[in-house]
Amino acid sequence: GILETYFFAWCHAEEFFWSILHEVVLFYPQFTTEGDGMGAIRFVLWIVDCYQFLGFTFRIVCDDEFYWIQDGRYTTCLFVEVFTDGSLQQCVVVERVELGVANRIDEISELKSCLDSLDSPLVRRIFIVDNSRMQSIADFCKGVDKVEYIGSDNVGYGAGHNIAIRKAMALNVKYHLVLNSDVYFGEEVLPRLVEYMNANEDVAQVQPNVVYPDGTLQYGCRLLPSPLNLISRRFMFQSMAEKINHDFMLYGFDHKEPMNLPYHQGSFMFFRTECFKKIGLFDERFFMYPEDIDITRRMHKHYRTMFWPEVTIVHAHRAASYKSLRMLMIHSYNMIKYFNKWGWIFDRERTEWNRNILENLKSSKKK
Repeated sequence: GILETYFFAWCHAEEFFWSILHEVVLFYPQFTTEGDGMGAIRFVLWIVDCYQFLGFTFRIVCDDEFYWIQDGRYTTCLFVEVFTDGSLQQCVVVERVELGVANRIDEISELKSCLDSLDSPLVRRIFIVDNSRMQSIADFCKGVDKVEYIGSDNVGYGAGHNIAIRKAMALNVKYHLVLNSDVYFGEEVLPRLVEYMNANEDVAQVQPNVVYPDGTLQYGCRLLPSPLNLISRRFMFQSMAEKINHDFMLYGFDHKEPMNLPYHQGSFMFFRTECFKKIGLFDERFFMYPEDIDITRRMHKHYRTMFWPEVTIVHAHRAASYKSLRMLMIHSYNMIKYFNKWGWIFDRERTEWNRNILENLKSSKKK
């Protein structure tokens, strides 16, 4: 097909593009209206994203600060250096180097903040599944109480969490928290969530109120997505996308009342462990992104899956698929798998559940 031909041609043209980029200096003195030279950087990052999609990893150096873009088990990468040199306001040189698996320089401090939030007598065991197998993370975990470090191949988000869930089920623990390392919260959060779950035996999954580090509300609880929702959010003008996605993102919901919702954000998912026996674990056909939608809607079919705003957590959300072409490709590819599983146009549960949620919201506003 056309798509297969395109990828074949792109992959075989890689060495040709590389030979050009290896020799050429890109010079964009006034690329942006701000005159800050960032246009050249953005252009090079776009080139980097194209190479990332081909399976390379990259180290980016900007003004002597190191930023790492991780890419699983690959070790071959491109080195991109951005600098200013006298008459050249912005100059970019691209060359190939060999490096081991890399990660962002703030990984350990971020992980420490997350683990500090889990310093509670309620926490029996903390499983850290590291898809990068970074030695620095492994060494850090050795000195942390209750932590079991699990070095793993980059099997995907859901498959990585399934490793920890199986261990939790073997320990016969009552609750299991799926947590991103870029999340932190106060000491009151876990006790109150446990109290809520103990008092509501029909709840299989709960998500608290989520905010950004600056306190801005994060719209993590949503309706089940349609293909139009995803296409508009990624490829349409913002004003048009906001109109289309107003209901999907539940912008009209003030997030002050509990609500039974079929889609919880994957950064913080508090599960009743025994419910996994009925609905199964994360679907490992999804490498990344729709696994949180999929497992929440499977839980929602048999139990209540509650948004409970009485406690709040902080999520330093990166939204990688909005910044990286490669991550956008991964997101799109896995959403295709999601709609192949649940239905592109005809999804009875999506239609029924979304309609009921919107009707409940309208009726609650009238009261």
